[in-house]
Amino acid sequence: DWNWASLAPKNFGTTEFLVDMARRAADVTPWLGDVNPELVAATIGFWLKRCLKPPLKPGDTLRQMQAESAAVSWMLYTDILR
Repeated sequence: DWNWASLAPKNFGTTEFLVDMARRAADVTPWLGDVNPELVAATIGFWLKRCLKPPLKPGDTLRQMQAESAAVSWMLYTDILR
């Protein structure tokens, strides 16, 4: 994974992992303190921009995954702000 070989924001890997686990309906609330709020905010826009593009091919689920990642990132971000 190239993201592990680069300079990244604090808790990049943890944040990425927790967003993905939350997208799979895992309860990640015990680890919200390990999430980088600025990174989650950035991923909301990143995934929203991607999911609004046309599908790559009929039946492709990539855009759905991107939309789910944006929604989960938003939920995590609002939970962090509470």
